[in-house]
Amino acid sequence: MKKIILLIIFGFLLAGLILPMASPALAQIGGQNLNDCCKINAKFSALSVKVGAATTFTDLQFDTKGLCIVGAEGGSCIIDGVDYTTNLAAHTVFGTAEKATCGNTATAEYIAIDGWGIVCLLNSVYIVTNWIFYLMMIAVVIVFVIAGAKYMMSSGDPEKTKSAKNLMIFGIVGLIVALIAKLVPSVVKLIVAM
Repeated sequence: MKKIILLIIFGFLLAGLILPMASPALAQIGGQNLNDCCKINAKFSALSVKVGAATTFTDLQFDTKGLCIVGAEGGSCIIDGVDYTTNLAAHTVFGTAEKATCGNTATAEYIAIDGWGIVCLLNSVYIVTNWIFYLMMIAVVIVFVIAGAKYMMSSGDPEKTKSAKNLMIFGIVGLIVALIAKLVPSVVKLIVAM
């Protein structure tokens, strides 16, 4: 039975990889072109750009205080029913400030840049790993509180004490997973050479 289930899962995965390559029309969602942009929802730095008349490169900073749309120059950009395509083409400016930023003001900012795909990938990685980190930290606190309560109420019973110690070990493992989640974006940036 397990082999049949594994074969079915493998078949779906294989079909998902082969069908889009076999027919380009199947690779498009609803017969429309995919968006060449994304909305930045995480705070991070990526890519190096020249700011104003500077001769050196500086990291492009992304923030979540304002709307920041990053996309391809000349690409289509429709997010939540709003068309940002013309804004991407018209407003790509790296100011004269010390650092190039996007999303740190009350007004919307738009950046059309070649490395938009990597920026969108990093945005997704930061969002997912931040959620994992926060949820795991909440779970770790709850597990440690329960383990502490069990340990205090064990009254020297070896079985209850062992159960509480095992819960503490699970809490430590959860803490390690949470810390690894914070490390993943740095590893992804290293892999994509950012």
